[in-house]
Amino acid sequence: MIYMAISVQDAATGGRTSPFWQSGFTENLAPPSAVSLDVPPLPLCFVTDDAAEAWAAVLGSHKRVKDLADKLRKVKIRSTWVSRKQMKIQEDAHVLTAYFSEPDLLNQLAKQLPLQQLHQFHPMSIVTSFIENLIGQEKSELQLSVLNSGNPSAVEAAICKRFPASRYAFSFGWSDSLYSPLMVLPDVLELIESEEGERFYQACFAAYACMSELIETHVPLAQLNASEKVGNALNGVLAHKLSIEKQRRAEGGLPLTSASSLRGALGAQTRRLDVDWSDPTDLLRVMARLHAMWGDGKAGFTIAVEEVANAYLLPKLKDLFGRLEKAESASFQGDRQDLELLSLVDEFKLQEHKGPLVEAHVAVLSPLWSKFDFATYFKDLETQVAIIEERSREIVQRRASILSLSQKTHLDVQAISSEALLVSAGTHDIERLITEAARKLSGPSELLSSVMAGWTHLISGFHLDNKQPGGDEDTQVLELALQEVSALSAELKKLKRDTHHVRVKAAHLAVDEGRANDGIAQIPTAIIRKLINDPEQLTPTEILTCFSTLAQGRLRVLPSAWRSAKESERFEYSARMLELLDKLVFDYCDALRSGRPDSEARNILGSAYSAKESQSVSLVPSMRSERMFQVDGESLYFEKHLGIGNCTGSARGMRIYFEIIDGVVVIGYCGKHLTVASTN
Repeated sequence: MIYMAISVQDAATGGRTSPFWQSGFTENLAPPSAVSLDVPPLPLCFVTDDAAEAWAAVLGSHKRVKDLADKLRKVKIRSTWVSRKQMKIQEDAHVLTAYFSEPDLLNQLAKQLPLQQLHQFHPMSIVTSFIENLIGQEKSELQLSVLNSGNPSAVEAAICKRFPASRYAFSFGWSDSLYSPLMVLPDVLELIESEEGERFYQACFAAYACMSELIETHVPLAQLNASEKVGNALNGVLAHKLSIEKQRRAEGGLPLTSASSLRGALGAQTRRLDVDWSDPTDLLRVMARLHAMWGDGKAGFTIAVEEVANAYLLPKLKDLFGRLEKAESASFQGDRQDLELLSLVDEFKLQEHKGPLVEAHVAVLSPLWSKFDFATYFKDLETQVAIIEERSREIVQRRASILSLSQKTHLDVQAISSEALLVSAGTHDIERLITEAARKLSGPSELLSSVMAGWTHLISGFHLDNKQPGGDEDTQVLELALQEVSALSAELKKLKRDTHHVRVKAAHLAVDEGRANDGIAQIPTAIIRKLINDPEQLTPTEILTCFSTLAQGRLRVLPSAWRSAKESERFEYSARMLELLDKLVFDYCDALRSGRPDSEARNILGSAYSAKESQSVSLVPSMRSERMFQVDGESLYFEKHLGIGNCTGSARGMRIYFEIIDGVVVIGYCGKHLTVASTN
């Protein structure tokens, strides 16, 4: 059985599918920048106590598990999970799990092993050994005949019929290297649902191998978990794809998960796409010139337009609008001014069209990449909003100053009058700035609305030209229905905006009331005196009390953190704890909020910061449970932590476990060193 191998076209095989180890494995080894970061983790059964049985089912026997683990122990593999020294004492199944979870495994092995030996480590080649028995000989032979038909259209039609989500991949013109995993994936997903034991483990591994090949495509893997059983089995794989997408967007990369493959398809066409591009509408400009991307039967162009609008343009517009709204509310004490009439598009959605995509469609959509230089536009608007936010903070501070001056025993009327004049001038100035920003902000939203309207008009015209005799009544009913939908959508938008405004105003009033009535906890005088005179005498609980008050809106301390801090009252390095928490809550958090990736922001915290735990900790249930904390009724795994000292005792060792949730630092634990493999 050879079709599960990564397929390549080879002259010697007459264009038939051939296994990668026969036709040149080097053709399929992509450079680390394209592939090494995108191999997902294994299904859950290979991480739990079932790992030994799962690997034996996949490889055929426990002896083969041992043989493969021994081979991996002998090569020099850089692992992000476990050190080579620790790997020598791990169980065979755990060794395989650790190494097959390593994103750069194949590229590292390629530098040390002959090509003919590499196939035994490739997930798809492992699947080849059992896939025929797993899905049945008759079905596998039928699929092989389709794959080897030499007719790409027939292959795509057969795959799309069984697995409709595949049409997204074909829309972007990928080669036949994805045909095999797309062909077999529906079968193994069904088997995960229906099977148990050995066949269940094999189906899980086969799904993982297929998804590894599809990690760069536009196939929405998150929608594959149609059942609870499938979802539980593949949650790690699906979550990894989403994390890749989230990380790339956070780092300012492409909004399309298919970026690497798309760049490869474009090659030297028109203009090169760079990984650091700042305006994804460049993609649309290039695709508009490549008929293969939007020709008959290919929905790739409209899909790309929707995703650029929904994943790039609208999130930026909504973020800037939200910041403007907060600044306006703070400046005018909850009253809406210029932003009251501004309403952004909720979602950019193009009506589905089953007819051929022609140049007229591209012309209708072209304003998205011809009317705006979005890179410059967002840069300028970001600067405007930042200025407005700074002016808003000045106004709030001056109002607080007036309140403070008015509460003194001896009123300084001149000082109060001076501050009041500055507030009046500031509100007048910020009103002008918000008006300008609102006008500028409305431009892209109006553009998206006009493009959607133009598309609907064009598609409606196509349907009218192709309507059947006697269909006038149906057409009128459809038009009335569309008008009603449009009216209801407009009403829903208004209700959403009004609801959001009420929430913003309520939050603003709550903050003002808290300030006026001193409802927010004050820092006790004894703690302030320690902070000034001798910070080393502060206890962890007192330090958390300081930051809970000083960093409102930035920091949240869970009950579990208070309890663990209470148990470390004799901790000796309080000044170091103060320093690290200050950097964490302010400098590090601000860096992330400004869009800097964690790989850069972590430098603020230095060597004290660890982004994750080792696999020797995360894979052991007892150790993992120590790092699970309750957040709003949900149990979450915390692995980011700050370390102070290397002692396991509470006097000279401290670990602060935290996560960033909705822009807030949430501390789940603040106490002595938790259990690790070396302390067991």
